[in-house]
Amino acid sequence: MTLVERIKQFGKIVLVAGTLAAIAGCSVGHSYLQYDGKIGEEDVSFTEENFAMFADDNILVVEKPDGTQIKYVDSVRDDLKIEYVEITVDGVTQRYRPNDPVGDPIVEKAQAQFTDYLMQIEELRKAEGLENLDL
Repeated sequence: MTLVERIKQFGKIVLVAGTLAAIAGCSVGHSYLQYDGKIGEEDVSFTEENFAMFADDNILVVEKPDGTQIKYVDSVRDDLKIEYVEITVDGVTQRYRPNDPVGDPIVEKAQAQFTDYLMQIEELRKAEGLENLDL
């Protein structure tokens, strides 16, 4: 095997190893938070959409009793920090992102709500599991 062939083979090995490391290491995984049910009077669902070579999207959807829907989306780095929030009222959806004068305060408040819902979901899941152990 020539030196050039060895370099090419080594490059392929590095590429495959890097890809496998990225797949294994990019996603923290929040499947323990998956939920579809009620919290108070609100319909709440948390899903984790998995993408092979990218971080997962964590999506929390809350539907209020009046029909208002709020969708919190963490789509970068799988870090449970939302990249945007969508609010749908009477069929009209508005998307808000950070780093602009309108979006900043909305996303800041939405992040606090998102975190609070996730904490509630975690507690509900724990309580449900512990209760099921006692059946």
